[in-house]
Amino acid sequence: MDFIFIKETKTVTITKEFAAGLSLVWDAYTNAELLDQWWAPKPFASQTKVMNFEVGGRRFYAMVSPEGAERWIVQKYTSITPKTNFKLFNAFADADENLELPGSDWDLNFSEQDGTTKVSISIYNESLERLGGLSQTAVSAQVRRCSFKIWKSCSRSCRHERTSTDQRVYCQSPGTKTQGDRAVA
Repeated sequence: MDFIFIKETKTVTITKEFAAGLSLVWDAYTNAELLDQWWAPKPFASQTKVMNFEVGGRRFYAMVSPEGAERWIVQKYTSITPKTNFKLFNAFADADENLELPGSDWDLNFSEQDGTTKVSISIYNESLERLGGLSQTAVSAQVRRCSFKIWKSCSRSCRHERTSTDQRVYCQSPGTKTQGDRAVA
């Protein structure tokens, strides 16, 4: 997995390859029942209240702590090209869906080659402070929790690289093979 945080463009980019077919990976990102199995960083759980995966639709869900505290999030789908790409606006909210702005613009791209599916996510937020918090959440969620039933644990071994303009995190699961700096799950 690659994780890149670039201050100048106010973006986080996450790229992950899965040893699974495109349809299965697409479903894991677009089906509420599947998302709730892996989306939240441990020890939290993801609980979707509403999900309508279509342009103009939304996902309204909570990250729920072990103590039962809820942190609500709204994702509004702005563009969908089936099994290739979808875009959404993501913002924290209260339990009544009142948004806490600014939110983030997400662009998720999916491609498959030889049975391996690559997911590339670009996240833009005009607030560097919120983006910094998002980057920590994204790393936690994607590195420690992307273990969906069809995927092996994403990471136990990570290497961090930092420059003045960006941060990269390279992760490899035990028993995975690498291609250059990328781990192939």
